[in-house]
Amino acid sequence: YQNAAGFPSSSLNRLMNVDPYYGKSNGNPMGVDELILPIIGSLTEAKVNIADAQYDAATGKVTISTETVFNIDCQIESPSYSLAFVLTEDGVNGKNMSNAERRDYLQTNYFSNNTQYNSDPYLKPYVSKSSYYEDDFNHVARYTENAFGIVGSLPNAFKAGDVLKHTYEMQMPNNVLSAGNCNLVVLLIDNGSKEIINAAQKKMNTIAAVDATEMTDKWAKVECVDGAVVVQADGAVVSVYTLDGAVVANQTVNGT
Repeated sequence: YQNAAGFPSSSLNRLMNVDPYYGKSNGNPMGVDELILPIIGSLTEAKVNIADAQYDAATGKVTISTETVFNIDCQIESPSYSLAFVLTEDGVNGKNMSNAERRDYLQTNYFSNNTQYNSDPYLKPYVSKSSYYEDDFNHVARYTENAFGIVGSLPNAFKAGDVLKHTYEMQMPNNVLSAGNCNLVVLLIDNGSKEIINAAQKKMNTIAAVDATEMTDKWAKVECVDGAVVVQADGAVVSVYTLDGAVVANQTVNGT
């Protein structure tokens, strides 16, 4: 996978020798942070943002609008940059599955009853857990069209400060358990190195997916305005659910 991503051999060797928990340190809890955080805080040539996203629950279509702004000019014949999109899901577990399917979600815990890890603040909770336990999976990748960049998603030539807009459509995949637990991720790809130079994420449960609704009563009014649910009431408790039953809002409304 790393070779396919286009890493030079020196980078590949460096990545293979880094422990995913301790990093380059030897026994430093979450030492990999020392390698990751400077990269996250470093400057890059562009920023990318999910400006808008719409989910049509009736058709399962997700429409994503992005904006990319570079700090540099680019005037070349072939695109140097492109966008890729990934849909991930949080809170994935087998608790509502059959016992046979649920076994696939059990985690092997090699820290169980191993008291030498009581001094590690990150691993200590696992010492008291059983050797097999069930936990939620987060950031589970459910869909991507082309992780190395979609051809034509960004232009060949642009000026620094130009807002490069792109619209992407996808179908909600059948392997998603709960759309309300999903995240939309846009990746800005350097076509030469295949590196991800920036990214942005938007929670699915922040997406307006209401086409039209209206209810007027002597004590409340509910309507759809620009894809959002607007409630006018005095001391009413309002709950909003996705089609699969996930709560996305639950609050008392006094006014609008």
